[in-house]
Amino acid sequence: MQSAAALGIAILILAAPASAQPVPQRCPPPCSAFTASGSAPVDCPPHECQTAVVARQPIGGWTVTATPGADAHAATVQIHGRTLSYRCRRGQPGLVEVTGVDNSVVLGVDGSRLDVAFTAEGQVHHAQADPGSNLLEALLEGHQAQITSGQITTSFPLVGSGTAIRRAMVACGMTPPS
Repeated sequence: MQSAAALGIAILILAAPASAQPVPQRCPPPCSAFTASGSAPVDCPPHECQTAVVARQPIGGWTVTATPGADAHAATVQIHGRTLSYRCRRGQPGLVEVTGVDNSVVLGVDGSRLDVAFTAEGQVHHAQADPGSNLLEALLEGHQAQITSGQITTSFPLVGSGTAIRRAMVACGMTPPS
């Protein structure tokens, strides 16, 4: 019996890789959320991906994530391949981002259209969301957001958005509206 155990250990040792260097991998959205364009995953060390995933805090349908080093934070909800996010970095204004759309974006909350100018960078559309702005207030206090792009409208639940966005803002050193 001891020789069978010794043989098993020898096989495990021989099967182990010669080097234990981390292998870059495609990271999930929390790790790649703050690339230059924010639209494509990047190769990064596995420990960074794990750090980003561990930072997730589900709130309703929303998650709060932090980049490795916690210098940037996001509150995000995803529906049918589209995302609605509030993103911030210390010392910079907060942004509302919509991803997964090709055309211009029209945002409504609880059936009322908001007059918001989104800037497009590929399939990422963003608008500045200053504390006290109608945009931020609607996302904090609303029940449902509607994103229309071309002929397609996607509804996003805002249940939990107020808590999630406020947590991201505090983590970025901002004072959220009460």
